[in-house]
Amino acid sequence: MKVLPNSSSQFPLALALLLTALCASCASVAKPDSAAQGQQVAAGADASSDAAGKPNPAAPARDERSAGPSNPNPAAPGQRVAAAREDRSAAAYNSHPAAQGQRASLFSEGRSATAYKAIAAGPLNRSSKVLLVGDSLTVGPFGDQIEAWLLQNLGPSRVAVYGSCGSSPEQWLASHKNFVSPCGYRETTPQSHVADESGRGRRSNAISTPKIETLMAKFRPQIVIIQLGTNHFDTVLREGKGCLPQLAAFYEEFANAVYGPGGSARMVIWIAPPDSSKFPKWVQDEVEHLISSTDQRHGFYTFQSRKFTRYTPGTSGSDGVHYNSAAAAAWAAPVIRMLDSAFTKHRVKN
Repeated sequence: MKVLPNSSSQFPLALALLLTALCASCASVAKPDSAAQGQQVAAGADASSDAAGKPNPAAPARDERSAGPSNPNPAAPGQRVAAAREDRSAAAYNSHPAAQGQRASLFSEGRSATAYKAIAAGPLNRSSKVLLVGDSLTVGPFGDQIEAWLLQNLGPSRVAVYGSCGSSPEQWLASHKNFVSPCGYRETTPQSHVADESGRGRRSNAISTPKIETLMAKFRPQIVIIQLGTNHFDTVLREGKGCLPQLAAFYEEFANAVYGPGGSARMVIWIAPPDSSKFPKWVQDEVEHLISSTDQRHGFYTFQSRKFTRYTPGTSGSDGVHYNSAAAAAWAAPVIRMLDSAFTKHRVKN
């Protein structure tokens, strides 16, 4: 009978090898694959936010450069999220597309950015001259707000403001007869200051409306702000849509006077009339369309005030058209944010 060799001395070694193999297997199961772990985090909640969706200051910042298609951040893959501006931002105050940065410039969509040049570097172009012309809304508290902002940011030597109550674009044209304002006038220039407004039992003085051609030649502004069109509400309501071709010709002539040969204007902003409870919506739509159509032909920006205003009789004012001080300030706020954005980031016509 063959005697088997004694294996008692080899048993501890075999047991040790078996235990080592089992430990290695357990470790590989307990430790997840790093690539799979990364996919889990990307698919789940962002570690930098808490359950309510608010930023978690304790969480480490994510590097957006490595974010793939599943990244919920609106920035495109391979781009960093731009830091928020520390100074005033129009987007913080209103939802207008221009203020929210949805357009490359304040001009209408589809215009080539190569057709414009930057107005200035820095917070404001303090070498630019600004001309503001308007109707009774510029004569009143809305004009107070815009004029104060222009004077504060550009200085008295760079600003000219004219408001003529009751006026429309054609009455500012040299081709039309002289228009004497029946209800108020504003004039603020480096050489003059006139604030004449009717109300509280007094009548305004009879002051002629200046002609836009004269003002352009006198001040040679690079930036022209227009607040006109309110008084065409009456015209359209009274005469109907048959008057629209004639009114369109007035707007075209006004724009040509501003952008005339050898003219100085590089940026034109037309502040369309705010909401009115006195006139039907279709009337307001037609006048706003006259203005925006002129914008499309000549390349200036129309600020659509009705998106930011709602006239409530007894709260906004008493006549359905003119805004009191508080309502005018609320309307002026998004206009000023737009101007701030325009002056700092706008591209202007060559």
